[in-house]
This record gives sequence, C-alpha cells and structure tokens, in this order.
Amino acid sequence: MCLIGFMINEHPEYPFIFASNRDEFYSRETKQAGEWEGLPGLIAGKDVEKGGTWLGLTMSGDFAALTNVREPTADSEGKQSRGELVKSYFENREVFNSNLEHASVYGGFNIIYGNVRQLNYFSNRAELKASLTNGVHALSNAALNTPWPKTEQLKAGMKELVSVHSSSELEENLFTLLKADQAFPVEQLPDTGVGTELERMLSPLFISSDQYGTRSSTVVLVDKYDNCTFVERSYVPSAAEARFTFKIV
Repeated sequence: MCLIGFMINEHPEYPFIFASNRDEFYSRETKQAGEWEGLPGLIAGKDVEKGGTWLGLTMSGDFAALTNVREPTADSEGKQSRGELVKSYFENREVFNSNLEHASVYGGFNIIYGNVRQLNYFSNRAELKASLTNGVHALSNAALNTPWPKTEQLKAGMKELVSVHSSSELEENLFTLLKADQAFPVEQLPDTGVGTELERMLSPLFISSDQYGTRSSTVVLVDKYDNCTFVERSYVPSAAEARFTFKIV
C-alpha cells in the first residue's frame, strides 16, 4: 500500500471514510480481497509471495493498513515481510504488539490500526505516534500527514465530499479521486533520494509504469448506523471488483 486517506467524524452521515491505493510490482502475485480462511470475519487481500496483507477489516470493525517508507538505500534482504504486521494484528494481538516492539526487523513502514472509531499510528521511521479519533488524514511513503503533493491532493479531495450524502455517489467520487494520474511538477516534489525521474513517476495518486504501479484501490464507508461497505477495485492483472456490505457488530 502506498497511499491512504481517511476521515473520522468529519462527515455527518459517514463517521468513517477510507480510501487507498495499493502500489506494487505487477508481477507480484496477489489474491483479491475476500474472507480469509482461518480468520473468520476478516476481509483482506493477500500477498501470495509472503502470505501477508496490506489492509484488513473485520466484521466487528477492527481495522489495519500499512504503507512502506520510501528509502533510497532500502534493502529487504534478510528483513521480515511487512505484510505480516497487518496479518498479525488480526491473528494475535500479543504477537502484533511484540512485532511493533521489534520493528527494526522490518524495512521502513507506517501502520494504522485499531477500529473504525479510533485508529492508532505507528512507524519504525518516525518518532510520531498518535491516536486518531477525528480529522482528515493521509499517509503515503513518509510519516503521517507529511505534506507531499499527492497526500495534500487526496485530503483536499476527501474534504470536498463532506457535502455528498449518497453512498453510491460518495463511493464513485472516491474512486475517481484515487485514479488521478497527473504527475506533479518537479519543484513541488519531495527529495527522498531516488532521483528526479523516479520521484516524478511516483508522484501521482494513481501510478503507472512498465513494471510497477497502482494495482488496486479500496474504499470503505461506515455510516452512523454502523452499516459498512467495503469495495476493492483491481486493475492488474485484470479489472475486477470485490464488494462486501455488512453491519458492524
């Protein structure tokens, strides 16, 4: 996952709104979002290569999502898969907490976790830790709410949807926002050490290149009556949609 935006207690009808893009190599095998065998009530996609996930939601409202931190000299050799962090949150909280205590065994990451009423933020590359019960927030490949052009565009776009009350219209507007593919001018971009050309290629909300880009988008809406809609739209290797509706209990 490389881009996350969420609103808590900002919309009059939907106290939790989440929108995200997962960016990954096109060749990395992935299973579309679905109910996980062995973890009843969990809806999540699956990274087939390592067995973990980047995003999950349970029917009781537990939630976790992850982004990588962009590092010019990042070396995953010998590092544990970051996808196991999200998976462990749903499997065993003691193991999850231990994983956070030993976060140095993973490459750089950000994780939000908790439930649809309150999320916590943690990173092994930033001192900031936060409990989030309201506001509009965005997360890419730097610390929470770092003002990169893409995160600012996502937050601004989500704020504009506070006046949209139709569930279907809200959903479509979020997916349209997530497909914004215009690169930003070089002078607006952060310098993460990967070079100007790559920095610009990675700058849009929706990334496209020969081998790497946005594989899927996910929208989650929870209304004030705890009715939840979870939709994942996949683009690679082929277009597909997974949709789940349920009441959080």
